[in-house]
Amino acid sequence: MRRVRVLFAAVSLLGLLAGCRTPFQPPTVPIANLYPTLNPGSILDRSQPLSVTERELTALLAYLGLLGPLRAYGLGAGEMPLVVRGLERHGYAELDARRSACPLHWVVLRGVAEAGGTWLLLEAGMGVPPVYAPQCGIDVATAPASVLPRSDIYGRRSQVETWRGLSGESVIEVRRVTPAARSAYWELLVRQAVRRPAGGAG
Repeated sequence: MRRVRVLFAAVSLLGLLAGCRTPFQPPTVPIANLYPTLNPGSILDRSQPLSVTERELTALLAYLGLLGPLRAYGLGAGEMPLVVRGLERHGYAELDARRSACPLHWVVLRGVAEAGGTWLLLEAGMGVPPVYAPQCGIDVATAPASVLPRSDIYGRRSQVETWRGLSGESVIEVRRVTPAARSAYWELLVRQAVRRPAGGAG
């Protein structure tokens, strides 16, 4: 009889624990994602795996003025190794800060194979013009090089003003994106040659 009571108590306790669901709280700090959440999953078909060290990647983000805000708003030390892994395995990784108060909203990094080489393509979205723009000869107070419409994956239309520049071997674009009935935001695009595709010699 004692065994039956103990068994009944254990089953009741398990039932109570199973019934107490803790709601999932999305992280409110910048986090790394290896699978696209900012782009459709099909972008992986157009991404080229590449090798880049964590040191190289953090140096690039710091040089572009992106690393400081991410760290200031809680980017953990374990996130950058995930970005490196995503680039090596899939040619794609992202740093998502959309749920944080960070003025830098997101960074997408991916490998692309073009013009006989492999390139690292970095795109970042933010609420203010990129601090890196003046370093590559871009003055957003002047007329843009182009003004074109753009539709996102949900069919929402935006006007995109684009300024272009160069920095060494890198091609730079700064864009002001103005969605219909929403506030404008800014994008930075950096395209630079990579000398070590995934699996290549270091």
